[in-house]
Amino acid sequence: GCISLFAPVTAGGTKKSAAKSKVKLKPKSKPDALVKKTPRTTGIFKATTVSPALAQFLGTGETTRTNAVKYIWTHVKSHDLQVYS
Repeated sequence: GCISLFAPVTAGGTKKSAAKSKVKLKPKSKPDALVKKTPRTTGIFKATTVSPALAQFLGTGETTRTNAVKYIWTHVKSHDLQVYS
């Protein structure tokens, strides 16, 4: 006979009961925009003191590594300092 794409078939060719073929679904979680995230305070996200030269450049004596890199790249791009090979 014809095989249905929606009803599971056993080896004998008969349909399984509907109760056995139900799939348990995970409860829906909140969208990422609604989930309150705590700020990271370890690793590259940890505020650390910087060298005197970098502190003068950044205008602050303490920052995270990610913020320092962002500031440096902003400076490089705004002053057209990136060299292309």
